[in-house]
Formats: sequence, C-alpha cells, structure tokens
Amino acid sequence: MGLTASPAACRCDWKRADKPEFAFAERMIKMTEGLSSGTLIDLGGVTCWTCHRGKVKPAGMTRASWEDRLAQWPETLKLSEEDAKKPRREVYKNIRSTPNASAGSLAMAMSIFAGALGVGCDHCHVPGRWDSDEKPAKVTARLMLRLFDEMPLYFEKGRQPIMQCFTCHQGAVKPERRAG
Repeated sequence: MGLTASPAACRCDWKRADKPEFAFAERMIKMTEGLSSGTLIDLGGVTCWTCHRGKVKPAGMTRASWEDRLAQWPETLKLSEEDAKKPRREVYKNIRSTPNASAGSLAMAMSIFAGALGVGCDHCHVPGRWDSDEKPAKVTARLMLRLFDEMPLYFEKGRQPIMQCFTCHQGAVKPERRAG
C-alpha cells in the first residue's frame, strides 16, 4: 500500500488515539527530540530518517561489515589467553567502553565500531598510542556511547531496543539526518 491510499482503502481508523502504534510513534518522537536537544545537541541531532531511512525497522549490521576490520587487528594489541580473560580495565590503559567486559572481546567491539562508521582504527586512535585522547573522533565516540544508556529510556519497560552504532551511521562517519 502506498502513501496515496485513502484511509478507507487501508481500513485504518485514523481517529483512534489508543492504537499501540500511536503510543510507540509518540515515544520515538520524544526520543529524537530528547537526544537532539541533549547528548546530540552539538552534533546536529537525529531525525526519524537517521535510523529508519524510510523503513519500519532500522537496518542491522552485517557480519561482513566488521569481519575484515577484525582480521586487521594490530599484532601489537593481540593478547595472551590469560590477559584475554581479564577485565578490560586491567589490560588496557584509559579504557572506558565496558571496562568490566573481557579484554579478549575488545577487538570485536572495536571492529564493530569501525565497521559501523566505515573507518579504520586510526579514525579514533593514534596508532602505537592507543590510549591517547588527542583525536576528536575518540572524544565523540565516547559521547556517542552514552546513547546506549539513554535510548532504552524511551522504550516501554521490558522492551530492549536493538541498537548499534550502525543503526544510525550505516557505514558513514556522519549519519544522515534527512533523505538525500
């Protein structure tokens, strides 16, 4: 059914405000407004288009979009079996991304971040000085990670949204804010 269909043709009662879809859409509007006027205020905010791109459900990341980056994980950062089992905070300096997760899972997490934005490690990091905060993209990435705590607040209790950096970025450094 296209956008030109009449309300009678789609059998929708457009005057019913109690439809679950209306409540959900209202929460999504509050989310885009809240994020855009909060965490994302200095980054241009988000719109429905940013994540949905005209589809009911946002796109998900494919395995191929991050696997090649994982294969390129720097040799100098590969861990022993013993270190891989330790919490990240015990192995890596200046780590803030899930510091209690296993250090061995960091390579996959960073590969997923890189794949979501279509970049390499050097986008956020200074090679050889991985703990450095001198690149603005690393500071921005840390800010963006706050969204994983904020976005679920806009969903009904018990419903965990499926979200990834890819949801908004879809392989681009800067997410789209409107249809191009």
